[in-house]
Amino acid sequence: TTNTSIVINVNITQADDLEEVKFNWNNTNYTMYNPNLILMYNFDNISTLGENSTYIVDMSSYGNNGTVSSGNLSSSGKYGGALGIGSVTVPNNAHFSLPIRASFWINPASLGTSWSWIFFKYGGPGQSWDGAGIETNAANNIGIWLNGASETTAWSTSTIPVGGWSHVYTEIVNGGYNLIYVNGILVLNQSISVGAYGESTVLTINSGFN
Repeated sequence: TTNTSIVINVNITQADDLEEVKFNWNNTNYTMYNPNLILMYNFDNISTLGENSTYIVDMSSYGNNGTVSSGNLSSSGKYGGALGIGSVTVPNNAHFSLPIRASFWINPASLGTSWSWIFFKYGGPGQSWDGAGIETNAANNIGIWLNGASETTAWSTSTIPVGGWSHVYTEIVNGGYNLIYVNGILVLNQSISVGAYGESTVLTINSGFN
């Protein structure tokens, strides 16, 4: 079979003081939720959480609730909701610092004409464009951008499929190996160093093409 995933629904109630969730699969523990999780959006527009079409509640313990600054939320996500064409502004938080490890689903409707951000952070002290991010190019390669004393973009060896959902996991490090996995396959493994780097706490999640 080509199906390599399974959906498991879990409900957790009275979770105001929840600190850790572990999932045991085949006698192996996988930590799903703990203080290392800095940001978690579901894009489901759940009114009982206080969400609406322009306000997204962070399900981590840090309360980094986001504002849909443009575009819209969609109900046609991989599992429930998704961010349509637009962007989400995340409040400044000192926890948004390198290294960054992120996991998300992406579904490009078409190829872009140049490049498009998936998420980015910039505006650190010293250099206004110091920052880091994940982007796609016109061919739908996915890449890691880092800018400090120098600027580098490292691109994946394969492309993101158009018209279907792909799972992406990435690690962004200044002065170490940067990783991107697409649907469990390693497509980027490259050491990047951009020298002096002014850390930024401004984070934007983006959807759309330039």
